[in-house]
Amino acid sequence: MEDDRIPQDLLETPPAESIYETHLEQLRNERKRAEMRWEFKEKLSVSPFITPGKPWEEARSFIMNEDFYQWLDEAEYLDIYNKHQKEIIDRAKEDFQELLLEYSELFYELEVDAKPSKEKMGAIQEVLGEEQRFKALQKLQAERDALVLKHIHFVYHPTKDTCPNSPHCVDSKIEQILASRFPTRYPSSDSSRTRWGEG
Repeated sequence: MEDDRIPQDLLETPPAESIYETHLEQLRNERKRAEMRWEFKEKLSVSPFITPGKPWEEARSFIMNEDFYQWLDEAEYLDIYNKHQKEIIDRAKEDFQELLLEYSELFYELEVDAKPSKEKMGAIQEVLGEEQRFKALQKLQAERDALVLKHIHFVYHPTKDTCPNSPHCVDSKIEQILASRFPTRYPSSDSSRTRWGEG
């Protein structure tokens, strides 16, 4: 009774063989589904039609004729697509931020409060409009405009909080180095919090 192995003669019965074949088929199907998920991800990453911000409803028409389309549920496609969209949007935003830094001279002649007029925003968009990194965010215009305004704010009020490379901003890095080398003179926010909490 202690032995949990299945007797050989039981496995040779027709019901056991049927269960085994069903299980084997499930394993094969799951392996095939995993391959199709991987193939779908690959297809998304190389497709020129899948751009940052493109809704799933528009993108679906590009894959409906593919072999993998019949293997996965709609929810799985949507989940994989949404993760892919997040990756390419984040990458496009980073590239756009780099573009803004390259064209920093565009942002120098603004009002003291650093609020650009419609004309100035139009001029900025006209200069950057031919750049591929600008076009990559065309379906996310509101976010692109927000990045421009954030960049303008940084140019006129540079702090570690407005730094586009936060938390890897040089000011933050210097604070971390000073806090690690001279903890009593330059306490980090964590260590000072701990010290006050203990006292």
